[in-house]
Amino acid sequence: MFRAPALTAWALVGAWFALLFTAALWGWLAVTDFDTLESPGFSIVAIVGALASLPDLVRLLSGRLHRWTLTLRPDGLSYRGYRTDVSVPWNDVRGASIQDRGPAGVRIELRGAGAGYVVAPAAAFDVPADQLVEEVGQARRAARR
Repeated sequence: MFRAPALTAWALVGAWFALLFTAALWGWLAVTDFDTLESPGFSIVAIVGALASLPDLVRLLSGRLHRWTLTLRPDGLSYRGYRTDVSVPWNDVRGASIQDRGPAGVRIELRGAGAGYVVAPAAAFDVPADQLVEEVGQARRAARR
């Protein structure tokens, strides 16, 4: 199992709450005394961004926002990260490769009814992306034996 370090996840959640607090403060200042804002354009962009993140806050508080985890089991692969929660048998995994363009990470190609792909972000894990690709390949080959 490959899991994003807890420090990474908690630092991101902490920064998110700091943004929400700052945006709330700037929103209050914008309503009560707009002239006190040094950079009103930036403040409004931050307020809009914070408001746009509120659905994800609800997901976080309800347990539907996930810490990045890639699990390679004998019967299949499981990936949880952000809003994604996918579990597929090895027969439905076509392969894995490194995706350099955004979002950069490990691209896991799927086949079957839910054909498509899943991207596990490289920056979320403390192992290199090429190692993740190799581990997926090895587990897939081992399951075929």
